[in-house]
Amino acid sequence: MTARRGDLFDPACPTRRLLDRIGTKWTSMVVKVLAEADPDEVRFADLRRRVPGVSQKMLSVTLRELVGDGLVARRVEPTVPPRVHYRLTPLGLSLDVPLAALREWAEAHMPEVDRAGGRTLALTWAARFSVPGMRIGELAKRTGTTTRALRFYESQGLLGRARRTANGYRDYDEDDQRLVSEILALQAAGLSLDDTRPFVACLRAGHGAGDDCADSVEVYRRRLAEVDDCLERLGAVRAGLVAKLADALAREPGPCRVTTGYAASVPPHHFEENP
Repeated sequence: MTARRGDLFDPACPTRRLLDRIGTKWTSMVVKVLAEADPDEVRFADLRRRVPGVSQKMLSVTLRELVGDGLVARRVEPTVPPRVHYRLTPLGLSLDVPLAALREWAEAHMPEVDRAGGRTLALTWAARFSVPGMRIGELAKRTGTTTRALRFYESQGLLGRARRTANGYRDYDEDDQRLVSEILALQAAGLSLDDTRPFVACLRAGHGAGDDCADSVEVYRRRLAEVDDCLERLGAVRAGLVAKLADALAREPGPCRVTTGYAASVPPHHFEENP
């Protein structure tokens, strides 16, 4: 039975969704890198190095979508922290042919397109997509923390030693911003600074999220167990207080001759016996 072809001009046609997915520059670059890889698997960190300008978050999103569409296969190596490898599936390999033709057309005709729009090719490919470095004050502003906290994270090994500019200033990038945001979010959720270490290590290993690793999930479980234990102990304290209050109310207590406030305001010698 012949499969029914889609109609691109039908608003409900899923072909549109697929074109949205494969029509981005990041998809084209990822497919090209994976198609030319030897061996055919590439680790996340290596893949990012070969795709100039892509942020860790954008690469994670792109790969997640390609895996979901069956174009890329994902393999997790059981190491500590786990290593994630990606390769093209046969369906993904078939996509490289039309994307290669599109890339060749773009590279051949980009000067004409620029001239038509009155633009000049003043920037290299890397310069077009690279993200400028951040000073420590800018990183603090973007993440909502202080420069003192950032220096402390660095001293604790949670934030990698910053690169130094020619004039000696610390220089940070989007990866550093993401690490700091992860640390702050985890602390806001009730984790200690030491608890954040597995999450930071997971991100540094190239995973899309800090809790993609088993060690991070174990921290969640441990902290939840601690919270449950605390709630249980607080529940026992509350139950005891409720019981005492019920006993007191059952005796219908009347007004006290000496209240706590009165006793606290009377000097101690007032209660001493006269000689």
